[in-house]
Amino acid sequence: MKIVLIFLLSAVALTATVSGALMIIYPGGSALNLPLSILSSTAFRDFSVPGWILLGVGTLHLFALFQYWQKSSSRFSWSLVAGILIAGWIVSQMILLAMVNWWQVVYLVAGILIIRISWQLKNRSIL
Repeated sequence: MKIVLIFLLSAVALTATVSGALMIIYPGGSALNLPLSILSSTAFRDFSVPGWILLGVGTLHLFALFQYWQKSSSRFSWSLVAGILIAGWIVSQMILLAMVNWWQVVYLVAGILIIRISWQLKNRSIL
């Protein structure tokens, strides 16, 4: 389970950080092939604010991964928070954009798995 958690934290950290940075640098969405039209049902005019949010999500996953490698006593709490954050971000996207893509499903499942594994490992470390 720990290997799966490390993989999921790493994958989300890398992809969210890079994607968030690209959205900030290219707010028109061109770097990620995202049309601005998908934001029409939201308050966002471009991808810069969602990019900052996504960069924050990725950074928190990096921090959770760092806590894991440092064997911090709060490592499973941080990964639990990271999982809740990515799952919440994806559900928010689905609601705001009124659409569901395959990659949203992948990241929602990743978030749910991070939450589940972190919760189990957190409870084991307490016992």
